[in-house]
Amino acid sequence: MEDKVFKSRVDPRVQTFVKVTFKEEKSTETIKNGIITNFSRSGLFIKAASIIAVHSTIIIDAFLPEETTPLHFVGEVMNVVEDKTGEGGMGIKIFEDQISVKDKERVEEFFDLNHIYG
Repeated sequence: MEDKVFKSRVDPRVQTFVKVTFKEEKSTETIKNGIITNFSRSGLFIKAASIIAVHSTIIIDAFLPEETTPLHFVGEVMNVVEDKTGEGGMGIKIFEDQISVKDKERVEEFFDLNHIYG
């Protein structure tokens, strides 16, 4: 079986499919939709039709499977990838000091259930 965790990062990332909404912190634009395609304790990658510029602060609500209350993250867009169709994604560094204790517990539970870091 193929290992789903990417070992080249400070915190290994797991491939996933988690729906998100996001927006630039100071933007008045509408909230955008995307999918987290890989996820770790310190970062994530959002695939989306609409992206935010590198070094922007981003506010993210992630909807874990079978949960109704989203996880709330704040982070920085570290890199942007775009393909020929204009669709792409963003690598996000999560500001760990801005995650609630409850959301940190929920992230750990998500990783435990998916046998990550165990």
